[in-house]
Amino acid sequence: MHWLTLEKRSKYLRAIREIFWSWGFLEVDTPLIVARPGQEPFLDPFETRVEDAAGRPYQGYLITSPEYAMKKLLAKAALGEAPEFAKIFQLGKVFRNNEDFGGTHNPEFAMIEWYRLGADYHALMEDVENLVRGLAGRDEIEFQGTKINIAKPWRRITIVEAFKEFAGRDDALELAADESEFFKVMLNEVEPKFRDLPYPIFLTEYPASMAALARKKESDPRVSERFECYIGGIEIANAFSELTDAAEQRTRFELEQKQRADLGKTRIELDEEFLSLLGHIPKAAGISIGVDRLVMLLEDKRDINDVMFWPMKDLYVL
Repeated sequence: MHWLTLEKRSKYLRAIREIFWSWGFLEVDTPLIVARPGQEPFLDPFETRVEDAAGRPYQGYLITSPEYAMKKLLAKAALGEAPEFAKIFQLGKVFRNNEDFGGTHNPEFAMIEWYRLGADYHALMEDVENLVRGLAGRDEIEFQGTKINIAKPWRRITIVEAFKEFAGRDDALELAADESEFFKVMLNEVEPKFRDLPYPIFLTEYPASMAALARKKESDPRVSERFECYIGGIEIANAFSELTDAAEQRTRFELEQKQRADLGKTRIELDEEFLSLLGHIPKAAGISIGVDRLVMLLEDKRDINDVMFWPMKDLYVL
């Protein structure tokens, strides 16, 4: 184990909390085991069996994100039942099965996720800039031989612009009709170009079909108010202005259920409590950042295993 790196990791966790407290956010602690996780067709939640004291069994899942529970708290704030939950964050572990044991992936990893009423995805970009700059304590970091200027503002570029600039294509939105083709171009032609950029980049306005929980952009409903953030070629954040139309959200969930069925994956029932509360949120934005990847960047480590106390490979791979 890399003891000095792990000591720094612990200090980063403390610093993250202190930054969010200074911003007036309330830390929350939502369940890690839930009855109904997310519907994302390309994420695989860990399934578990929960039994009560009488031995009665219940289906359970480890969360892939605390998103649903945190949005329920936002709704309670919007309703006036718990106004203190209008600005919330959670720092903890999440779980995703069928992931690599290394590189930028581990089935169990740390995530900082935050939400607030009255904000949009532009405000979240500023949050990311301030958070990373605050943790680094400087305007430049070096990652795998590339010096990266993290002084504000960071570059913002749409998916359409990125496909043109980095892949020489002007058909990004058309490709979205076939997600496999879209991601083939994204993974092979666009993302690799981010590795040598001397600055972070916000990749914005994803096709609406690829943002099931995000609000569509009013001026162009073909795209959503969603972004991902890349530093040193590593994706660290996924964010969006929240979709708060419960009927539309139900339609999107049902579509994802069908996609999961087509892929032969476990059927997951809809979270009806989430849908019943969603419409009470007038406007909000939310984001998640992979903490382990962030530590990799700040400490110039090539592999996620180098910044974790006990990565999965140490538990199962001899």
